[in-house]
Amino acid sequence: MRRRKQGSWKYWIISGVGVALVVLSLVFPSIGGSFRGAFHYVFSPIESMLSSAANKTSETASLISRVFFLDDEINRLELESARLNKQLLQMQEMQEEHQRLYELLGYKNSHPELTLLLAKVSGPEGDFRNYVLLLNRGSESGIHKDMPVIDSRGLLGLVKESGDGWSKVQLILDPNYAVGAIVQRSGSRTSGILEGNLENPDYPRLINLPSDSDIQIGDEVLTSGFGSLYPKGILVGQVVSVHKDEGGLLKAAWIKPAARVNKVEEVFVITGVKTSEVKK
Repeated sequence: MRRRKQGSWKYWIISGVGVALVVLSLVFPSIGGSFRGAFHYVFSPIESMLSSAANKTSETASLISRVFFLDDEINRLELESARLNKQLLQMQEMQEEHQRLYELLGYKNSHPELTLLLAKVSGPEGDFRNYVLLLNRGSESGIHKDMPVIDSRGLLGLVKESGDGWSKVQLILDPNYAVGAIVQRSGSRTSGILEGNLENPDYPRLINLPSDSDIQIGDEVLTSGFGSLYPKGILVGQVVSVHKDEGGLLKAAWIKPAARVNKVEEVFVITGVKTSEVKK
């Protein structure tokens, strides 16, 4: 109770002094000016400190606002970059497809003796080591068993099976595949059988070549036209190495396929040959 009374007396004393100072400043303006000057002198540092704190608070708020703005802008730019990259990839894909189709059209125009049907590769049957490609067209389009399949660069294989909306193509890499082939070079004209190569699956081999046959690295190999399945003169590939068998009586040549065997996306199926226009 005593402390409360003391606090009350202090309050009244401070209040009285304050009222007295106000009255004096009104009655005696000169004293009031001094009083105001003293008041300003006492409280000016506090006012300055409060003003500085307010400015810093404002700057901090402005900085936080800018940080949030920049974060939103970075997110926007990242999304825009992703959109543009996707668009660029789509344009590149369209350009590559256009180039492939342009090459196929060029091949078709340069081989009027062949009746060619365009088909898309829908995928390998399992791994490429199964040596089978799947096409998106089949018997409904006139594709049947034993029709040769090519791309714009060379021989791919042979239709082994077809149905409504699909076909299976046996690739020239298959060890069970065989086609008669001949060296294009006029000074050679060596002929043999092309088959898949178990020693190096990426390079089919031309076998049954006489030991004295004139075949060289770099020679181009074409279909010979022997038999009824393949037209004559379809490019098979290029000789990359020549080997003799153990007895030395025969040779074999490894061939790099001209066709993009493992990367092909569109193909031609040879559905017929116009015999009046067959190239000599």
